[in-house]
Amino acid sequence: MNSNRPNKDTKMIEKQKYILITPAKNEASHIKATIESVTSQTILPQKWVIVDDGSTDNTSQIVEQYLPQFDFIELIHLQSSDRDFSSKVKAFNRGYEAIKHSEFDFIGNLDADITFSSRFYEQLISEFLKNPKLGIAGGFIMEEYNGKLKNRPGNSIDSVAGGVQMFRRKCFLEVNGYLLLKYGYEDMVSQTFAKMHGWHVKSFPHIPAIHHGKQSYLTLNSFLRFYREGVSEYLVGYHPLFEIFKFLNRLLKKPIFIGSILRLWGYFVSALNPGTKHVTSDEFIKFLRAEQKGRMRKSISAILGSQN
Repeated sequence: MNSNRPNKDTKMIEKQKYILITPAKNEASHIKATIESVTSQTILPQKWVIVDDGSTDNTSQIVEQYLPQFDFIELIHLQSSDRDFSSKVKAFNRGYEAIKHSEFDFIGNLDADITFSSRFYEQLISEFLKNPKLGIAGGFIMEEYNGKLKNRPGNSIDSVAGGVQMFRRKCFLEVNGYLLLKYGYEDMVSQTFAKMHGWHVKSFPHIPAIHHGKQSYLTLNSFLRFYREGVSEYLVGYHPLFEIFKFLNRLLKKPIFIGSILRLWGYFVSALNPGTKHVTSDEFIKFLRAEQKGRMRKSISAILGSQN
């Protein structure tokens, strides 16, 4: 604990209770490091539910080694579910059912391939206490590139990566947690709902988390993932001009050209298909697109300003 922090602040932080839920599917390569990160926190969770979603490796066996020592960890086994992007939300919801009647102030969604410093949750809770309107918080995601840790492309102070999202309990209940979406983007949808309810959503660069489970870019599954991201962005209601704006912004990011083209293709194939319907409400789409227009104006103004 930071000895320079006033004693009053320390006591306030220590009084806060948080729970974590981790859906895990074949994470034997990384979950031990994630467990070590959580169990070394200066403020331990009230409860941590790890949901093994039908792993075929020894994910569960690794978790079980820690159960006798840490009674706040609970392991739940699920039968293997359909492997669309909603399976992670189904696993998360199963974990939530196990702890929803517990006492807690904050609830965190934690991926099984993330590590961070021993003060990660202490620092997040501190930020929540500073801002009563902060509904969702997290840290910037770092990944290793050529042996060096760097910010993951897409990090933004106005958005929180799903794998480290932490909700104030009231905010989580107001947005009804995560929607079951076949192609994912449930984390983005929850953030937008939170903003619609007047909550602030923020990532903090000074509270980093390291993502270890990077995917290879040049595989058939990755190409399909890029295409599905475009489909998802149409389904949840992205503005077509914002999609083009993102396409141009992502052109030179790995894999160069291919990823951006596949996302744009997925979006407009869906948009031109009369049978493809949005999965969010008109009110949601109106709010989301107004926010995206604001982000485009801000980015364009910054670009023009840098040229003057």
